Amino acid sequence: MARNTASIEMSSDHVRELLEESKKELLQSFSTLDARCRMEGTSMYHDNQEETAMEVANTILYDTEVVFQLVKAMTQTGKTGCMLAVIRSCFTLCGCDIKVNPDNIFIITGISSVDWTEQTKKRFPKALKDNVYHRGELKKLAKRLTGLRDVVILMDEVHVASKDEMTISKLLDTTGLKDMDYLRENNINFVEFSATPNKVMEDMNLWEEYAKQHVMQPGTGYKGVRHQLENGRVFQAQDLFVASDPDRSKMTESKYAERKELIQPAYDAIGELKEKIVGFYELPHYHIIRLPTGPKFDTVVERFKKIFGDDDFYHAPCHTKAKENDVQSLIQDIPAKHTLIYIKEHLRCAVTLNPKENVGVLYERPSGNDDVMIQGLSGRATGYDVPDKMLVYTNIESITRYMDVWDSGFTDLGDFTYQGMRNKNSKSTIFHPDGFVNSGIEIIEKPDEDDDWELVQEEGTDLTQVNKFLKENGCRQKNKFTTRDDRGFIMSSTTKKAMVLSYSVTKKEMESWSKKSCLDVKDGKDGPYGRMFVTYEDVNDIDTVVYIARVLRKRVVPEQPVGAAAEETMP
Repeated sequence: MARNTASIEMSSDHVRELLEESKKELLQSFSTLDARCRMEGTSMYHDNQEETAMEVANTILYDTEVVFQLVKAMTQTGKTGCMLAVIRSCFTLCGCDIKVNPDNIFIITGISSVDWTEQTKKRFPKALKDNVYHRGELKKLAKRLTGLRDVVILMDEVHVASKDEMTISKLLDTTGLKDMDYLRENNINFVEFSATPNKVMEDMNLWEEYAKQHVMQPGTGYKGVRHQLENGRVFQAQDLFVASDPDRSKMTESKYAERKELIQPAYDAIGELKEKIVGFYELPHYHIIRLPTGPKFDTVVERFKKIFGDDDFYHAPCHTKAKENDVQSLIQDIPAKHTLIYIKEHLRCAVTLNPKENVGVLYERPSGNDDVMIQGLSGRATGYDVPDKMLVYTNIESITRYMDVWDSGFTDLGDFTYQGMRNKNSKSTIFHPDGFVNSGIEIIEKPDEDDDWELVQEEGTDLTQVNKFLKENGCRQKNKFTTRDDRGFIMSSTTKKAMVLSYSVTKKEMESWSKKSCLDVKDGKDGPYGRMFVTYEDVNDIDTVVYIARVLRKRVVPEQPVGAAAEETMP
């Protein structure tokens, strides 16, 4: 059953006149925005955005089998410009026909962010400003959506809050938009945008002819995470907390010394960051550092104050919603001295730093999920206005894995890690066919192949002991390490690129891995498969090496007794 796009044609003359007026008003609003952009020396959207937008709009207008579309694009490549071009094209590509109600176009996101709403409204024409909603405003939208037809819903950063029990799902439930017959009969269209679609992409693949996916290419002058990597603008972020500072009054001397040794890598990392800022920047800049939440935040801020001091650096915690803690407002003026801005969860996906010229270092808090790293501060240092002096501290392996995903055209997620990946207990997203009635899609769950395998792991500082573990499990031992950096550190890899691995970062990555991740498992072969990773608790101290061995082996299924032997076992 196709979408019904003929209802407007069949409307009364009065209704058509009203729709024509709304169309004129919307297009005039676009013309005003276009003129304003030209006066400011910018463009409303660019060729790469328009090219993808025309594909999307033509699908809305003429490919009536399709209800869902997903646009995949790198961070800061211009998803907003693409949205603008989609909306405008819905009215310029169909001549005098009107197949979308100009008043029924909505821009929403699963992000709960006033920043996103303000930025989006500034970029959209005046006629659409009342149709922009972030997560916290979706209850208001539910009242407007109910009973509408000929609708286009554009969803920014669709991977956020996309699980089936979350706010956007409730919006669709309360407005009847989880019924495919209703969507088709009322010509409801969804267009989703994301740089890291993850499980949304997995679920979209299940819709077959009812969904279409697009990859928007970056435009001329774009600097993304690949540019960061290839131009020496990215460095490995470290855990700046590790553990609380020791309290001599509450610890024995040995415990005190042990804790001091444990947290020393965090102090060293902060000291190295100071050296980088002082040595690299001639003029003061803002440097944004994401710290842990809770009491850990204050602990790390005090460490920065202790190491950086107050004479040449200003310390600015910006972790509340108060106006004086607004990062965007703070970076507008050139600072009198280097300013360290400490944040917790601000500045993730869909937020654009402007102007970037005043920003120096962006230091991300390490995470085991690659999508978090890409959408965080690394993603804020991408776009068309990125100065080369903007440096990023993040998880380099995350960037490498993301580039592999991009090079595949977003068709192969490979070892890219994200919340809920390859986890049979993880929840479906709002776009899984099972969440819709009358979908006509029958999902046959495949048995989880990982259930046939058992993963065992060993780690330690003694190479002999870790090799013994590999040998006992039928795997080849590892005694020779030929890949080293110029300091003599052993270089290992969780992807294709060898580097000095941080123990804490690698362990966090492994939390999101499937059993088969980073193991060359071949079809039809039972293994066992083993691999050793060489990591360092302190990537600047060669004596802190930790070897991690992972072994995957087929589960042994006990043979069931048969015949007479079976009878003997029966009570």
